[in-house]
Amino acid sequence: MSYTLFNTCCYLKTGKCDNLRCLYVHNKYCEYNLLCNNKNCNLYHDCSYKKRLIVIEIYNNNLNNIKEDEEKCYNFINCSDKNCSKNHVIEKKHRLNICNIISNNNTDIEALEIYNNLYNNLKFITIKNNIITNILEYNNIINNYSNEIINLSKIIQEKIELLKEKKKFIKNNKNEKLRMIKKFQKIIWS
Repeated sequence: MSYTLFNTCCYLKTGKCDNLRCLYVHNKYCEYNLLCNNKNCNLYHDCSYKKRLIVIEIYNNNLNNIKEDEEKCYNFINCSDKNCSKNHVIEKKHRLNICNIISNNNTDIEALEIYNNLYNNLKFITIKNNIITNILEYNNIINNYSNEIINLSKIIQEKIELLKEKKKFIKNNKNEKLRMIKKFQKIIWS
């Protein structure tokens, strides 16, 4: 009595089934395989659902434009062949990262840690660089305003000096007028 005719492999959905040597006969590859986001899909996948979600995240964030008429590699997401000349939907470094993440040697938690180390640190660096760029831009704005304030301060100082000179002139002129009046009074009263 063979149990292989009516059962499906318990490792099928997790990606841990060795499809070539599996005793169960109902193993069929999912059409979407690594890009399958159906948690309840009963078809064969190369990795677990959680790892597939990570792969989908990498895929969506790093997608290349490939024309319909270009020959696409069969393993367009996880091809690691150094001599492959066909087109891939993501760059080689991301494909190699995916291979590392979906490896059966890694648990789902380890796969998530690998992803976070590879990609979230890059996001942090990008955010950090954006913050630095913003700070530099603000410093430039502050420097520009500082220069404007210095220029304005110089203009105000010049105006103050002019007003002082004008006041001095008026005072001198007033003193001159008073002297003239006294002189005139002396002449009149003498």
